Amino acid sequence: MTFSSEILSSELPYYSDLLRIRKEFEDSCIGFPYSKCALTARAVFNDIGLLIVGGIYLPEYSSHVWNFDLEKKIYIDLTMDQFMGVNNPIVILPFQNDILLENEITTAGLRIKVYASRYCY
Repeated sequence: MTFSSEILSSELPYYSDLLRIRKEFEDSCIGFPYSKCALTARAVFNDIGLLIVGGIYLPEYSSHVWNFDLEKKIYIDLTMDQFMGVNNPIVILPFQNDILLENEITTAGLRIKVYASRYCY
């Protein structure tokens, strides 16, 4: 499965950062991208500031975590290629799509954990 987007990678000033983060995980995590979505989304949040989102990857109805660019209203996913038939290492999707479905409770829990870890020692 190949995804296209109205937003081109050249339109994202942080695209090179996404490539760098992806490469760092590929080089350091055995089995990447499998089961590394939350860890990767957290790195994207920490490095770039894109919000963390949790929910469901609908084609397989699997729990998944990705990022959201609030300004451009797009989802950024560095680990969707863990799913059968996805070939893109970085997936960019519009907010309204038939692939990713946010679960607000999951998202809130993920954000609390990540944000609290920045300030609690």
